[in-house]
Amino acid sequence: MTSIAPAPRLVVTELLRERADEVERLRAALRGARGFDEARHDELWLLRYTLSYPAGTAAAASAARRGLQWRIDNRMDDLSSTLSRLPIESWPGYAECRPFFAIQFYAVDSAALLVCVLNLSGCAFRELATRVPMGVILQFWRSLKEYSSLVVDEATRRTGVVYKVDNEYLYLQKYI
Repeated sequence: MTSIAPAPRLVVTELLRERADEVERLRAALRGARGFDEARHDELWLLRYTLSYPAGTAAAASAARRGLQWRIDNRMDDLSSTLSRLPIESWPGYAECRPFFAIQFYAVDSAALLVCVLNLSGCAFRELATRVPMGVILQFWRSLKEYSSLVVDEATRRTGVVYKVDNEYLYLQKYI
């Protein structure tokens, strides 16, 4: 039997204190970037990029600019406000895509946040691709990704401990 040691607990206040210079350098590098709003893209948002791109400010800034541009190109802010008002059954593409995904949805603690577990080996991707238009698939996948990001951000802000989306199975994982 294989055991895996738990990841270290990542406390936001400690990380912000330890990485204050990196966060400030990234903020300075992004000033004037299309889509960057200092009020909206706060220390936690900047911290996530500094943690994800340890090669330094240039790599983090490049990734953040690409991410901001992608959000603009895909109208993710509009989607985000829509998702927060709708049950998942009403999300774009859900009805068409759901039959082909081996996916389970769960509520997380008292916040009643939706979390999903996607078992990739149980998905019928070939059938999905032949029966559902690619645009519809992408709409649903973007919705799932955006909502997962909203859940992760809210949980991190509420608890002060870093949450993340596990891209292998797309589920909320708390590092404790």
